[in-house]
Amino acid sequence: MVIYADVYLAINFIADFFLLYITGHFMKYEKKLCRISLASIVASFLALLTELFSDGFANVVLSILIPALMLFISFGKKRKTQYLESFIILYGASFAAGGIFSALYEKGISLPKPLIFVIFFAVFIFCFIYFDIFSLKRDCETIDVTINAQSGEKKLKLLCDSGCVAKEPISGLPVIILSPKVYDSICSPEQRENKDFAVKNKIRLIPIKTAIGSAIIEAFIPNAIICNHKGKTTKLCAAVARGNETGFAGTDGIFPSTLL
Repeated sequence: MVIYADVYLAINFIADFFLLYITGHFMKYEKKLCRISLASIVASFLALLTELFSDGFANVVLSILIPALMLFISFGKKRKTQYLESFIILYGASFAAGGIFSALYEKGISLPKPLIFVIFFAVFIFCFIYFDIFSLKRDCETIDVTINAQSGEKKLKLLCDSGCVAKEPISGLPVIILSPKVYDSICSPEQRENKDFAVKNKIRLIPIKTAIGSAIIEAFIPNAIICNHKGKTTKLCAAVARGNETGFAGTDGIFPSTLL
């Protein structure tokens, strides 16, 4: 089989660039074109080397490692769950594009090179619109937050909500509400039963009102809260509470928009 390296690299670069941009858009990552371009260049050359020098099991391994490297170069270090979501979106868009070209190949249809690029572009625009329409997060703004407590640091992704208006009654601080699992990973039930721990962490009981009624939730005042939003890092003051819900659109909890 004859491989035209220049055409192969060009097609792969364009394909990888759009795939990464779609993934970043869906996941609401900060999209730096220079990093996405670098990732696309690296992936294109690795794909070419894979095509030329590897086969069998090595191809399977590299088909996993190369996308993982692309995501890391493009968007930096992320949590495992975010990485898995990104991986699925990257592969989903890739299969959508690959399926069209496989169908054309099986039909024996030969396309001129300019038309290949046009089809690539059209497919990726379709994927971009598809993932945007069917994404549960498209209207949800998320905030990266690091909470520094007595037990250590915890990095979280929170859903920004203008309806979260609860206040800590003593200090009047806004309240960040976490899922029970995440809250317990910061302050375990055993720790909270210890009086000294409760005093050091300023454990509070906070009354809240929801659409289904009123409730009392537990909260603590962390040592520090660091918010990373739109490239800006800010130190915040807020109470952190244990919510009654187990899921917040796939995030770790709710972040009151008044803190921004």
